[in-house]
Amino acid sequence: MADVLERLSDYLEEAHTNFIAAYRLLALAAPDGETAEVDGCSLAITGVREAEFNRAFVMNRPADAPALLKTLLERFAGRDLPWMLVAGPAAATAVAIAARGAGLRVGPTAPVMMLAPLRGEPPAVEGLAIDVVDGPALGEIFAAIHAGGFGIPKELAALFVAPGIRDTPGLTHYVGWLHGRPAATASRVTTGRVAGLYNIATAAEFRGRGIATAITWQAALDGIAEGCEVSVLQASAMGYRVYQAMGFQQVADYRSWYWLGRA
Repeated sequence: MADVLERLSDYLEEAHTNFIAAYRLLALAAPDGETAEVDGCSLAITGVREAEFNRAFVMNRPADAPALLKTLLERFAGRDLPWMLVAGPAAATAVAIAARGAGLRVGPTAPVMMLAPLRGEPPAVEGLAIDVVDGPALGEIFAAIHAGGFGIPKELAALFVAPGIRDTPGLTHYVGWLHGRPAATASRVTTGRVAGLYNIATAAEFRGRGIATAITWQAALDGIAEGCEVSVLQASAMGYRVYQAMGFQQVADYRSWYWLGRA
């Protein structure tokens, strides 16, 4: 991984920025959402009672990690919310020690994968059509597929396509149809040279047919017209080999911790 990191290091900071930007959009879509910067930590808070939807991002090593954790605990306690702390590779060691001392629970580690340069050829999938979400009707379909694919309530998935956010410049959502039936979703957040891919989901009955690969390719390659040079995503265990086969390489890990409140 060291050779890959050296070659792609110029893009990694931009990838972190893209990741945070995606969750800031989500927070801005929520009625009780807020974004803020606290001691070098970026907050994206939706206000819903799910830790994954209230995030604190630390991408650079904090000057005083225990003090930062104390500040974050106080900040979220003021809203009585569960929350998730995410650390990039430069911050992970210091944050891990502080998080353990503060009583946070260890969460998943997400591999960060990058496609550089951004190029490729989408596979042909018989019967597949891919639409850009351009209004509330397709937005509802996107939310339904996304909710089922990720196992979250539909009202939370609907935040991704909420009015006022759906048409944000640099944000594009996709719905894939197989023989006319809604089958998959993907989103792209464009920041500078980076096409960040999110919300890649396939309905259970359509998995194993190459649909996720095809919709991921389209979301990524459409970023070229927006000036993107690389594409980046966080891979699930299910998707890792799919993205690897597309040419994505792992460039980092995001580590996470949860605060769900005292037992």
